[in-house]
Amino acid sequence: LVMSTLDMLSDNGGKAACFLDVGGGATHESVQEALTLISKMKRVKAILVNLYGGIVKTTTVASAFVQCYEENVIDLPVFARLKGAESEKAKEILKDTKTKLFNSVEEAINAAVLGGTK
Repeated sequence: LVMSTLDMLSDNGGKAACFLDVGGGATHESVQEALTLISKMKRVKAILVNLYGGIVKTTTVASAFVQCYEENVIDLPVFARLKGAESEKAKEILKDTKTKLFNSVEEAINAAVLGGTK
């Protein structure tokens, strides 16, 4: 999923500063730690999330984002496409945050390319 997302990002004029594959063993804490590190990188202009929850529940990732927002860790635009295990619940968790949610990865990428350049 990561490599195809990076290809699509590049095809649409975007350039990734870094990427993260949360993997099957991701926890709330590991996602929060990753977001903290990513947010400190000067080259990062936006965060693009393309998550298909299977082994990792999308609610785990969503709750880590919420905590990072509450602790003022994330001060970047976030564009997300969430599908799979508990994705509707995850979207509900994120609905009152700064995360912009999209139904397709193409929409999220287009918004990230435009929003990450401002």
